[in-house]
Amino acid sequence: MTVAEEDTILNHLSLVEEIVRELDHDIRVADTMIQGSEDILKKIRSRPDDDTTVRIRARYNESLEYAREQKQKLLELMSTVQQGKIAAPYNPTTLDLVGIINDAVTICTGMLDDQRIELLLGYDAASTQKMMFQGDQVRARTVLMNIFSNMRRALSGTENPRIRIGIYDLRESQERADTGRIVMSNNGPRLPFDTLEDAFKPYKSGSGSKGLGLAICRDIIEEKFKGRIYTAHPAAGGVAFYIELPLCR
Repeated sequence: MTVAEEDTILNHLSLVEEIVRELDHDIRVADTMIQGSEDILKKIRSRPDDDTTVRIRARYNESLEYAREQKQKLLELMSTVQQGKIAAPYNPTTLDLVGIINDAVTICTGMLDDQRIELLLGYDAASTQKMMFQGDQVRARTVLMNIFSNMRRALSGTENPRIRIGIYDLRESQERADTGRIVMSNNGPRLPFDTLEDAFKPYKSGSGSKGLGLAICRDIIEEKFKGRIYTAHPAAGGVAFYIELPLCR
């Protein structure tokens, strides 16, 4: 990928993120309108049906219906915009999995600033071959940075916080032939979802998040890179994300 092509993709993604921020604000406004209308309707539910109460109830029912319709339209538009993000120019090339991880770790280290988070990187000692896969550098970086950012935020208040990134060549173990695995884990709290699968569903947001990042990561890994991404709660605690990618033969 040329520098110009990478700049084009980054500019596209940056524009989409700006649109998403605006839409997210409008969705929150709609949520406030919905909550306000529902609260008013609850308060007047027990009132006698005089003319004033009937008018107020009708007005807030209209307001509630309007806010719900607007929110649905905004959510549909948000989905369309996000699909546009995934549809940014995609010209897959052969990439070195270890090289991608090394680049990401360099960026991650810079993101830590003054945070006292230990960042550990480990390689599969059994691997004797290069791990090459089909993808593009910008999207690969987007996935790794998103997961890293989520893990970093989750470590707030954790004693001796750490993030581990491991690379494993499953061709050596025969666990899954022609597959490379990335494991990103931390020692923070468990994911606040009913099921681990919910982590990848749009709008299943955590604190300070629109809940879109991991859904985008899944689209990139599974739709573009033809791989697999999933998460687990290790017995030792914390959260682990697993990314499995088909390696070039």
